[in-house]
Amino acid sequence: MRSSWPAWLSVVVGAAVAAGVASGSTSSYSLALRAVPGLVRADGDLVAAALPGDRNGHCAEIVLWRPGHRAVTIKTIVQCDNDGAGLDSIDGLALGGQTVAWEETNGGNNLELSISKATPARPKEQAVSYVENGGGAAGDPAGDWTGALVGHGGLLAYASWKQCDQSGSGYARPCVPGRPDWYAQRLRRIGGGVLAWGPDAILPIWTDGKAILVRHLDQTLVLFDSAGRVLWRHSAVPGLESAVFQGSELVTLAGRELAVWRLPAQAPVRSFLLPPGPRAVLEDVDGGVAVLGSNGTTHLVRLSDGAGATFTHAANAQLEPQGLYFSDGRTLRFVLRGAIRFG
Repeated sequence: MRSSWPAWLSVVVGAAVAAGVASGSTSSYSLALRAVPGLVRADGDLVAAALPGDRNGHCAEIVLWRPGHRAVTIKTIVQCDNDGAGLDSIDGLALGGQTVAWEETNGGNNLELSISKATPARPKEQAVSYVENGGGAAGDPAGDWTGALVGHGGLLAYASWKQCDQSGSGYARPCVPGRPDWYAQRLRRIGGGVLAWGPDAILPIWTDGKAILVRHLDQTLVLFDSAGRVLWRHSAVPGLESAVFQGSELVTLAGRELAVWRLPAQAPVRSFLLPPGPRAVLEDVDGGVAVLGSNGTTHLVRLSDGAGATFTHAANAQLEPQGLYFSDGRTLRFVLRGAIRFG
């Protein structure tokens, strides 16, 4: 069923202030950060934020925070100074239970990709994967790649693949007409080996802790269980921009249309038309509520009836049963689920 977008009820971070959060302070419901986070992920009562380095002695870092507890900081070796040739960054972040995983990029002529993990109890990074390709200053994408980290609950995964060698530099097999440029695809579970092989295996875009959603290069979707068995396939959704799911409820965003699907059905059960304006990004779904971000504002949509709530000055939002996490500039904030009002 398609419906017009309802008027938003503005919750305007005032609920958080009423709960004791003041801008720039650190309390049970807020945490002041050194820099504006580029990525934020939450799982249960834990949130992870990736902070960029300033190239002047402060390296990029991962901050783990549980509201009401002291934050834990994990140091990296990227963006510490100006020696990274612009290749060094944190380009992926996932949180599953108490384990955070992230990917660092670095290199010179070659592009180096390394995935690490850590926990609040063991904040020293542990290596998961390291690969190289020619996509650094050499400008040749041939070679080994990793990326597309996803995580929730006890499930953390990422993709690995090879790209053929167009220039004959020896990074990978030569590119051949009629053969795919990408090959040796793997869907890898962190701490659990390979879940899937071949074209089906990339690229993972979401997990609810029990299954993993993969979006193929042709925009079709496939859902794997935690053992790598295919649960469901979906033909390409026209104009698909993003998709998230929890249990049997799949949510897609295509243009201005937010659609709700009940797996394994191949047609949406309802959809909502977003109002004209800045493009929104589908960031999360939890307990029948979708999270959309747009230009530093977060919109929550109750999928049963389209009722909404809006938080201004709220980016990188993540919704969990405990409540809503988001960044407000250089501050992480938390709003209890019971304080969110829909209208």
